[in-house]
Parts: sequence; structure tokens; C-alpha cells
Amino acid sequence: MHWIVKNMSKNKDRISALLKPFGLTNDEARVYVHLLKSKELSALNISKDLNITRTKVYAITDRLNKLGLVSLTGKRNAQRFMANSHKQLELLVKQRRSEVEMLESSLPTIFEQLASIELAKTSNSQIMNYTGIEGLKTVTWNSTRAKDTLRVFEMAQDMSAFLDFDFSEAARREFVRRGLKQSLQLTNSRRINPWTNISEFVDIWEARHINPGKLSLTTEILVYNDVVTMYQIEKDLPFCVEIYNPSLSLMIKNFFDYVWKDAQKMKIVDERGSARVTDEQ
Repeated sequence: MHWIVKNMSKNKDRISALLKPFGLTNDEARVYVHLLKSKELSALNISKDLNITRTKVYAITDRLNKLGLVSLTGKRNAQRFMANSHKQLELLVKQRRSEVEMLESSLPTIFEQLASIELAKTSNSQIMNYTGIEGLKTVTWNSTRAKDTLRVFEMAQDMSAFLDFDFSEAARREFVRRGLKQSLQLTNSRRINPWTNISEFVDIWEARHINPGKLSLTTEILVYNDVVTMYQIEKDLPFCVEIYNPSLSLMIKNFFDYVWKDAQKMKIVDERGSARVTDEQ
């Protein structure tokens, strides 16, 4: 008999652990599972059965009721509680998914607003350091403020391994929305595979090939306005630097244009951005 009680206790603990990712605390999970086994119980019943104070039981059942997991009947002093179907958990998942989607959709606007606050303190020259995926997203979104022309020295390593496709597409849409006139890209690659579904961005994009023997692009550099942005990969994580300096920006732009003039033109072969050096078939 002892081992049966012990196994039942372990099973309850396991179920409680499974419910935690749905946002339930250990005591909330215990109360919900206990109610699932009963038709309906009073706060006093729950308190005695689970050794939880009645005040805490009321707080727990109130929250479970808001989550749609528990129904309440009767007045406060004579309330009884019963568990709703476990399928309510599916609605919680859908709600969480909706909340995440809302957060993701608001991310570009948040980036823009916070970046504008940071830039308000920018003097004639300033250096900003960022690390990790979120840092890379920040400097990428900052670059959507480029006016007229964005110049890019493309790093040999594929940055799509670090930036998810949906975020990258949102950034490209933002470039188009803000009226970027042209995006110029220097690359060591002779062929570029399809990389976007935003054909309007491809319309303003142009790429040229530079022989790595002449200039090996081991650091990605973006130049726009008075900003120079550099990406590198350290220990499999991006490390980014933004330099706000008109003189440096002008010098890098001039260097880019000097290399661009002699680089091999690449032909764009479809609306998704596939391209190849013009002397290749």
C-alpha cells in the first residue's frame, strides 16, 4: 500500500511539473489537478486536502478562474470550485502564441523608438558596442534609417544563420517603406542564391563581385548617413560596433566607391535576388 501512495505522489509531482510551462505555479497546478479528480470542493476542503491556507486557496482559485481552468459557484463565503476541461490548456497555448506574435510585430517599432532616444544624445562622434543576436538585430534595424544609399561590404560568412528570415524581411520592407533609393553590395561570392520575397527591395539592390585575392571581406561593414557599422563573429556569436562619425563615414564611402568601380557586375536573374557574375552562364 505504501508504494501505491508513493507512486501517486510522484505522478502528481510530474503532472505539476508539466503544467508549469503553461504559467502555473506548483500550488496552482496542485489545486487544478486536485479539482480535476473531484466534482466540486470548497476552499476549506482544498485547504485541508492540500495543506494550503484558505487565504492562498482563494488567491489561487481566482487566478485559475481568470485562466479559464476553474469555475466558481456561490457567494464568497460559500463558494465552491470545480475544474474545467483540461482542453482549456489548448486555448492558453493559442493565447500565448498570439501574445508572442504581437511582441514580434511590435519589435521594429520598439527598436525605432528606443534607437531614436539613444541617438538623441549622439554627439559629433560616438561608438556603440553590441553583442549577441539581439545586438545584431538592433544595428540591422538602425540601418533602415539609411537615406538615399546603403553600402555593404558583405562578410563571407552567411549572416542569415544569425538573423531569422522573418526579421530580415521586416527590415527589408522597412527600407522600402522609408524610401531607400539604392542598396549596393560588394561580395566575394560569384553567385548569390535567392534570399528574399520582397521584390521591391530587389528593385533597388545591386551587387558586385570583388576577388578575395584583392580584398577578402572577413568583416561585414555597412555605411550609411554618418554611420559605419561593423559585424564580426566571435565564439559563434555576433559582435557589432556602430561608429557615428561623419569623417570616417565619408572615408569608408569613398573607399567603397573606389572598389565598386572596378568590381565585376552581377546580373540579377530573378525577383528573389538570385545573382551571378555577368560572365557566368
